[in-house]
Amino acid sequence: MDRLGQVGLYGSGQNLQPPDTQLAAGPTSLVEADNSVLSIWSKSGTLGVTADLNVFFGVPAGYRFSDPRILYDAESGRWFLSGLAFTATNDSQVYIAVSLSSDPTANWNVFVLTSATATLDDQPMIGVSSDKVVISWNDYTGASPATAIFSGQETWVVQKSDLVSGVAPNVSAFLPDATRYRVVPAQSLTATTTEWLSYNNADCPSGCTTGSPTIGVVAITGTPIAGNVAWTEHDPAIQAINTPPSPRQPSGVAVTDQIDDRFLAATWQSGMLWVSGTDACKPAGDSTTRDCMRVVAVATGGPQPTVAQDFDAAQAGVDLYLPAITLDDGGDPFIGYSSSSPTLFPSASAVDSLATSPKTLESPVTIASGQTSYKLGSVNRWGDYSAAAQDPINPADVWLTAEYQASASNAGDWGTATGRLAIQPSISSISPSLGPVGGGQPVTIAGGHFQSGAAVSFGSNSATNVVVANSTKITATTPAAAGVGAVDITISQPDGTSVTAPSAYTYANPPVVSSVAPNHGPPAGGTSVTITGSDFTGAVAVKFGSAAAASFSVTSGTQIAATSPPGLGTVDVTVTTPAGTSAVSGADHFTLIGSVYTAVTPVRLLDTRNGGTLGAGGNTENTNLAIAGHTFGSTTVPANASAVILNVTATNESEAGFFTVYPSGGGVPTASNLNFSAHETVPNLVSVGLGTGGAITVHNGIGSADAVVDLEGYYVPWSGSSGGEYVPVVPARITDTRSASGQAFTWARAARSTSR
Repeated sequence: MDRLGQVGLYGSGQNLQPPDTQLAAGPTSLVEADNSVLSIWSKSGTLGVTADLNVFFGVPAGYRFSDPRILYDAESGRWFLSGLAFTATNDSQVYIAVSLSSDPTANWNVFVLTSATATLDDQPMIGVSSDKVVISWNDYTGASPATAIFSGQETWVVQKSDLVSGVAPNVSAFLPDATRYRVVPAQSLTATTTEWLSYNNADCPSGCTTGSPTIGVVAITGTPIAGNVAWTEHDPAIQAINTPPSPRQPSGVAVTDQIDDRFLAATWQSGMLWVSGTDACKPAGDSTTRDCMRVVAVATGGPQPTVAQDFDAAQAGVDLYLPAITLDDGGDPFIGYSSSSPTLFPSASAVDSLATSPKTLESPVTIASGQTSYKLGSVNRWGDYSAAAQDPINPADVWLTAEYQASASNAGDWGTATGRLAIQPSISSISPSLGPVGGGQPVTIAGGHFQSGAAVSFGSNSATNVVVANSTKITATTPAAAGVGAVDITISQPDGTSVTAPSAYTYANPPVVSSVAPNHGPPAGGTSVTITGSDFTGAVAVKFGSAAAASFSVTSGTQIAATSPPGLGTVDVTVTTPAGTSAVSGADHFTLIGSVYTAVTPVRLLDTRNGGTLGAGGNTENTNLAIAGHTFGSTTVPANASAVILNVTATNESEAGFFTVYPSGGGVPTASNLNFSAHETVPNLVSVGLGTGGAITVHNGIGSADAVVDLEGYYVPWSGSSGGEYVPVVPARITDTRSASGQAFTWARAARSTSR
């Protein structure tokens, strides 16, 4: 909208400055209010209907409507519009209108909130919570608007349910208070029964700067209908705010000399109150004081409000003024404002930053460029404010409206321009980033500013099962691809924003294992193994049979270094990537075996009948027998033997007792290998590990007895051959000599000769 356009619509009564720019966003429409003209637009920028607010509110003769404020309340699905009408003698009325539905072109209910004589209720500002609507304004008392002086601020609390129902509303009022100035109610973007307001304690014409610089933070609780409305205020310290200079433009004439440091906009969402106004500062790299945008964020969730952010948004060489702030649903701040400089015509601008780093502003956006320096009449006016509104359907989007100079041929033609902004989505990671050509791989995409309803594509193919878990996480299932290779991942969102991560996902074939070296190791594991093959990139698992490798690392797409786990027997070594698991083959075999057994012709190692009977009590109970590395008859037991099989016989016992055979060097076990009665000869086959010095110990626990020990075989570490491996079979009977068993049996008996 622009000044000339409004004059064309509703006559010379619209030949006014400034426009008092306002905008709100609903489900399908945008509603703009400038001075006394209401215009309704599509979100694509098509003008629908307009209204003269003097007629809309039924303003009496002699009054003129001004200072509109409009917002859309998503919680109730209604539009709220406020403003005032005043006379040349400073009489005024404050109005509020509420739509009957979310359609702004349908009917509205209009209410006169209050009337005053010789008092101008200037710039009524509106805020809304879940159960109340709050309107604050400054009173100026005097015989005319030009000579009136500030006499205090008023804040009225209106029963929201009455307004929505269309009945005369219950109200509670905090009447003129000269100790506060320009109190700004917040639009609540999430549900709350507390309406938050703020004001700049340093900006007050009546000496109310005691304790400044602070921000007045007001919590209004209760409702008029319940009769329990309460004002609770805290005033946390902020950095000093200074009166800004008159903004500059190329003509050398100030855009306006009526600008101050009052707060202009406030938004509350999820425990955080954001406030904006114009300040004076020296931007980094600038030696001149400029108009800067002061931004203050107050955390309201604790026992008392605390300042979380307090900074100036500035640009070297440029004046930034009249900022309006709001948030997207992720808490990211957006600001709409006017900008100008000695080389920049007054323009409508916007900027945003991330909630995680709000002081780091992104590059500013020009909504509309000024066409020439602004000049209308003897005194320039600009503002008095800009507008910012979160989109209720796509709350990641924000609408920002600001004033700019709209005509190169008419210096006095102010215009308003609106832009739809959203922080572009970002992709930080994809997991997994590799998968099978056939698709079907679940993936998780991490990033930021994802919107519900986003679509995901891998190359030119659309993913399935897309779920936007939250603004930082999307899950999806990969589509099939034409072949192997890297593809882009693109996220496209309902509001038109998108992001592409180049070559972020790779389609691959399943891995293939072609060799394992070495291909054997001990059952305790710990063998370093090199696995060779193809398509190992992105491997997520290496297994030896069913056991996971103790560790592994992918050294290249064709080689993996792994450590074998504990186990026994010959197993397949498999590699798993997101593209699949390698097929098993003889090339991937790995054998986990500790020792192999070598049977020998029985040879005697010990016979105490020739001396050395083992006797318990006062006699020798133990005898040590070194075996590993020794030769017995024609049999030599290797030095690296780890265990032996013995035939141990007890004879000549003095009483019932037992032998225990164990590795030398250790304590005597509590278990026995051979139990016997007195005066009997009894053997038993014993498997025993070799202890210190490759020896065993034979221990007699009770009485005395002779021990006869024969070697049957020994175990040595496996060296790669299959000899000596234990092969389990299904139990099967070899023979049964019982009569009528049905089995033939041949007994082979060696020839024997005897002589006397």
